[in-house]
Amino acid sequence: MRKENSGFVVLAFILSVCLGCTGLRQQDVPPEAETPIPTNTGATNLTVDGAHMFQTMDGMGVNLNVNSWNGGQLAPALNLLVTANGASLIRVIRDPMDWVTSESLIPDLHNLDPVTLRQVYEAPKMQDIWNTISALNQLGVRGNQIILNFMGWTPTWMGGSGAFGGPSYITAGKEPQFATMVASLIYYGRKVRNLDFLLLTPLNESDHGCQEGPCVDASQYVTILKTLIAELDTMGLSDMRLVGPDTANISAGRGYLSLMMADSLVAGRVDHFGEHTYGTSASPGAPFPSKSYWLTESAEACGSCDSGGTVSGGEWNFARATTEYFLTDVANGYSGILVYDAYDSFYFHHNNFGFWGLLAFNQQTGIYTPRARFYANAQLNRFIRPGAVRIGVNHSIAGVTIVAFFHPISGQVSIVGHNASALPVTINGLLQNLPIVNSLALYQTNASLHLQQAANISVVRGKFTVSIPADTFFSMTN
Repeated sequence: MRKENSGFVVLAFILSVCLGCTGLRQQDVPPEAETPIPTNTGATNLTVDGAHMFQTMDGMGVNLNVNSWNGGQLAPALNLLVTANGASLIRVIRDPMDWVTSESLIPDLHNLDPVTLRQVYEAPKMQDIWNTISALNQLGVRGNQIILNFMGWTPTWMGGSGAFGGPSYITAGKEPQFATMVASLIYYGRKVRNLDFLLLTPLNESDHGCQEGPCVDASQYVTILKTLIAELDTMGLSDMRLVGPDTANISAGRGYLSLMMADSLVAGRVDHFGEHTYGTSASPGAPFPSKSYWLTESAEACGSCDSGGTVSGGEWNFARATTEYFLTDVANGYSGILVYDAYDSFYFHHNNFGFWGLLAFNQQTGIYTPRARFYANAQLNRFIRPGAVRIGVNHSIAGVTIVAFFHPISGQVSIVGHNASALPVTINGLLQNLPIVNSLALYQTNASLHLQQAANISVVRGKFTVSIPADTFFSMTN
């Protein structure tokens, strides 16, 4: 995880200024301002300390598939994800990578010929991208909150299968053509459609099976990024930033990272390292602390979710495991986590309707309905906001995982956790080295509660007491 560095010194200064605005800390409330501490407050078993700062959060979010736009049928689901779930990072997926059907179109796309651009990017199958990003922009999700990603096969002229079932590649020497295909799409979306998005992860799981995305080794991946950067710059898109390598295997991906950082052009353009993991928590380590680490795909393992609707062990067990992993991932130092998947949808590279979604989709009625995993995930997404700094937590409560955050701009303090034990627990908390907090709102999710707000928690001289039911995710915030 990233330790206190120069960025955190700045945050520490902001925090000290914020505290200095009132001249008071929690422990310095004058006697006349005190409220009697509840008699049921026992020995402190949780301390949240703003003096200890770790990674700054870029956000928490979801993956979503533009193939589900379907004439606007997807719009209510996007609204639920942004407003109710609280997703602040959105990985927008286009599957497959086949929109340039002939290599003969590449020179005109490179030259930004208006006729060719309209021919390719106003085709009916491309409207899903533009409409989905437009809807997100209207919901306030913009700029570096949107990561455009491409999955699936590449066209045959590029070295791909061109269809489901076969392995795809990018033939050596075709990297410039690939760069033009991707950069011209971004140009059309940004400059012609006037959409607001700034992040790109051009390939998906290039180390895994040649069907989630084309197989590309670490050396070719760096070549692709260099040619893509040059093409983006040529098209006036030098503000586009990169996320990668989005490998399926974290260990294998570290080899990609080393080569990426060894190239000054690539290293200067990559803002975040993207990694994938399923069925376990992970740790970014810190080989390159100048970059933040994201899990751009993650969830509990599910062998049937690419083609079947029932998760092993039941819905709550799946929701619990996924969200518990994410709490650990954040504690380990990840700055962003995007759950796979936002909603059930058809993926061409699987040739199947998938059922990973936070939102279940009824294919007969066209209605999206939140599952338990939606609410469990919202306990993190709604309360771990972009710009919040993870701060120190020390507790002695068996069976409980807790992370905490302070946002130096908004002043928001958030405590997010899971009581995984089979019995309720009482938290006797202490906030220290933070601005004064008088009360905390409490939200809880378990097998029967869905992001339910409970009575506010009184905070007196930094101390508070709250009972959390068994097997319950909880979020407390001012």
